[in-house]
Parts: sequence; C-alpha cells; structure tokens
Amino acid sequence: MKNLLIKRLEELDKFNEFVGEINLKKTPINVSGLEFVSKSHIISSVQDTINRPICLITYNELQAKELVKDLSFFGEKIEYFGKKEIASYDYVSGSKDLPYTRIDVLNKIYNRNVKIIVTTIEAILQKIIPQKVLYKNVIKFTVGNVFECSNFSGKKNLNNLKNLLLLLGYERNDMVENRGQFSIRGGIVDIGISEKIGVRIEFWGDEVDSIRYFNISSQRTTEMADQVLILPAHEYLLEYNMEEGILPEYSSIVSNVTKRIENKYLDKNKLIFKDINDSKIIQNIKSDIEAIQNGEYISKIDKYFNEFYTESNTLLDYLPRNTLIAIDENLKINQRIEDIIIENNNLIKSLTEKERFIPEAIYNISEFNKEEWNEIYNKKQTIYLYENSNDTVNRFEFRYRPINFYKSETEILIENIKKWIKEKKELIILAGSKENISKINNLLIENKIEGFSDNKIDEDNNNKIKIIPGRSFIRF
Repeated sequence: MKNLLIKRLEELDKFNEFVGEINLKKTPINVSGLEFVSKSHIISSVQDTINRPICLITYNELQAKELVKDLSFFGEKIEYFGKKEIASYDYVSGSKDLPYTRIDVLNKIYNRNVKIIVTTIEAILQKIIPQKVLYKNVIKFTVGNVFECSNFSGKKNLNNLKNLLLLLGYERNDMVENRGQFSIRGGIVDIGISEKIGVRIEFWGDEVDSIRYFNISSQRTTEMADQVLILPAHEYLLEYNMEEGILPEYSSIVSNVTKRIENKYLDKNKLIFKDINDSKIIQNIKSDIEAIQNGEYISKIDKYFNEFYTESNTLLDYLPRNTLIAIDENLKINQRIEDIIIENNNLIKSLTEKERFIPEAIYNISEFNKEEWNEIYNKKQTIYLYENSNDTVNRFEFRYRPINFYKSETEILIENIKKWIKEKKELIILAGSKENISKINNLLIENKIEGFSDNKIDEDNNNKIKIIPGRSFIRF
C-alpha cells in the first residue's frame, strides 16, 4: 500500500510540476523550504513517482543515518552506503572479519534491487575497486544447464567453478559455517551467501540438477529454486587478465601486483625512501610483498591501492545511468570536502613525521578537488535540497513548518488537534512506531475528539485524523 503522506503530496499541483521538470531531464533543480523529515518525504515521493533510483548524498554519517531512518517510514529498499575505514597502520584481517554492509549495497545496485541509496560525501571521495573488476566473475546457476559466467569461456566443470568462486572472494572450507565460504563434496557445492542462509547446488555431471537454500546452522533445506546468481563475497577482489579461457593461478595474479609495488617503491633508480631512517619502511614493504604472495593480500589493498588496480571508481560509477542525484545541503558538503582534505593532509604530515608508510588510499582522498567533485555529479541529473544559490533557473519551494514535539504534553496536543479540526484540516499523526499508534489512538478516544472513532493502522479509513508510523507531525 502506498504511504498516505506520499499520496497526499502527489495530489499537489506544485509537486507534479516539480516532477514534470525532473521527467524533462532539467538539471540542476533547487528545492528549498525543506526541514527535518520533509527531505525524506520529498525524496520518497519523487522516487515513487518517477520510478528511478535516487542517490542522496549528505554531509556526515549522523545525518545520513537519520535520513535512512526517515526514508524507511515512507518506503522500502532504502540502503546506506557508508565510508570505508582506511587503516593508517598494518593490521591482520581475514575475509570472515570483513564488514559486509558495503558489498551488500553494491550487489543490490548491480541487481537493480535498491530504490534510494543514502551516502556521505566522505564515502563518495573514497576510491573503490572498478566495477568491471568486481563483477567480472558473477556466476549464474540454472537447473538443467551448466553454470554461466559471461567473462569465462573455458570448460564449465567443478574445478573451474572452484577457481571462479575463489576469484569472487569466497573461502573454501570443509563445510559452510558462515557467509563467504564454500565447500565442494562430490557433485554438491554449498555457498554461504549470508550469515544465516546458504545455497546448495547439486550437479549431475556438469549440469545443475537442483538448487536449494538451506539454513547454515541446521544445514536443513528452507526452499527450492530454479535459478541463483552468485555475486562477490566482498569488495577486495583481485584484478587479473584471462587468456583463452584459462583461469590464472593466484601466483601469476599477484605477480603483477608485486612487480608494480617493487617498481614504485623499491626500484633503486627512483627510490622514494632514501634516508637511513627509511630502512624500516623498506623492510616493511618487502614483508608486505611476501605476505601478498602468501595469500594475505586483503589488508594490503588500501596500502597499495593503485598497484592492485590499474583503474579506480567511486560509488557514483556503480549507479545506473538513470539515477537521480540528490545533494543534501550543498554548502555543508563543500565545507566537508575541505575539512576532509585538511584532516587527510594532517594525517599524512603526522605519519611522515613518525616515519610511517602512508597508505595510497589516504593519498587518493587528498588529491581529490572540488572541480573533480563537480565533474562527477554533473554527469547525472541533480537536485539540490536546501540550496542557497540563486544561479539555478529551476527552483521550487515546498513550505514545511516544523512544530514542537509534544512528548508528554498531551493537553497541548489535544488542544491543537481540536483547533485544527475546527479549521477543517486533515490531520496525519506520525506516531514514531506501531506501538505508539495504539497509545495515541486511546488518547484521542478518551478525549472524545470530534470526527475520530476507533482507529486502525489503515490509511484508507474515513477518520479525519489518521495515525501512521513515522517521525514528525504533519497536517494538510
């Protein structure tokens, strides 16, 4: 059922004019007058109307999480793409300890299974693995067929399937006990696709005989399927070239990486570290190269990002072409860009003074500039929320007037409700949670509010006052 507040907004002529400009591909468009939950109200209504993905970029994580919370009251398939934590020191991490939230969002974008992505400017500034590398080996299983992998032209047997799963970031185990693991027992392949759910593919020869999902803890089947798509386990995959359908060995893949690291940092003709005090750094680089050769590469990617990947992307490169970009308070975003670069430069200075190696992922952020930022988002249709500039021709104002939160001041709430009823206003109370709906419902019954009868969580009831989940209090 469509959210009641979205329904009401879509009935307004001004909103339909605004959406009309978006459909005409006008850009940029400025929207003013939005405060608090009204931003989420507008964005959700736009997405519902134009049926295109929206990427909402804001200035910090706190604001992003508040927007996600509010957007979730209006609709589904809302995702938050947070920044990656870049360590400025050496650490050990296995794939099982990696945070999965970012890859989940990237996979949903790939599957076109997200409507609104909320992110921060800091996450946008961070370089990430190229999309063509991350999704090079997506595997499709269909009952009755051999497995499919668009970039692999070799023989579709279990041995090559094992190597493809390794290249997708999955770790081989005797039995799947967690996400990101796979096992092969005879003609049965198990793959952990989430913390709780795995998929079991049974082969008859090289063809898929059955596909079933199972509970990882109990190993019991939960449902059958005709088809399944296996996406990357994490975003730390290796870049490689394949010749004549032959999958390369790990040693040959990392050989290109380590050669680039040696060429950049250890070549005597262009040695970066020349002072005697830098000998420790050089030794650490050699240790890193040895670790990468032994398969411990994940914790080294941020450190040698530009040697692992010959190209780089940002989140915006992953978005579908028709994605609408929404910029939340551009002035704050521009200030945040400056602050991030200053913070990064101070970190670089501090690491230099301590004679520490500076991860290339940190350098990449400091090399970012506003012109590059403008070039990136100007490639897509853009709307500004709360933009103060007068330069844009396409301007719209939606007047939202915030009112005080009533908390325990029920007498004032009842008094205001009675006043708005006399003014013949339609009242929509956002109760915060479904649990609060019954409390407010009982309060209105006790106070014998005119035009109100026992309310249900049914937005199509005939009451003048409607109570729905959400944050804020809106009247029309």
